[in-house]
Amino acid sequence: MIGPGSHVFELGHAFMVDRAAAGKGTPDEAKKRQTKCATILPMPASRCRVSYTDSEGSHSVEVHAETLYEAVAIAVAEFKQDQTVPHPPEPATELTVAVFRPPVEHKIKLAQVAKWAEPSTKDGPSGLLKRERVRILLGRT
Repeated sequence: MIGPGSHVFELGHAFMVDRAAAGKGTPDEAKKRQTKCATILPMPASRCRVSYTDSEGSHSVEVHAETLYEAVAIAVAEFKQDQTVPHPPEPATELTVAVFRPPVEHKIKLAQVAKWAEPSTKDGPSGLLKRERVRILLGRT
């Protein structure tokens, strides 16, 4: 039961009560101490290639999964159903999972890159080196 002064933390649509703080302070003080947590959303499925090697050679399958374990489980089920795979993975089989994430695309004007590459101590010594490297690559020294 949530009593006066309890701390309630919002997590998505679920609420958690800080029972250690229950009954301490006034309702107004409790509101000041409330903390909102980030909503946790399920990860979208990623395209993965799961592969393994046995005495017959290398085998791979592409799957869509939300977790590493789900990718392996789906792949093993696929390997077991595939009549062309003579030896499906066993418990000691090492599987390789390659995750293919959607590409990230950026648009930037060359003038903006050239301006950023101008000498500056803003980012310290490592920033100086990064900017100098970009200037050299652009042919500007």
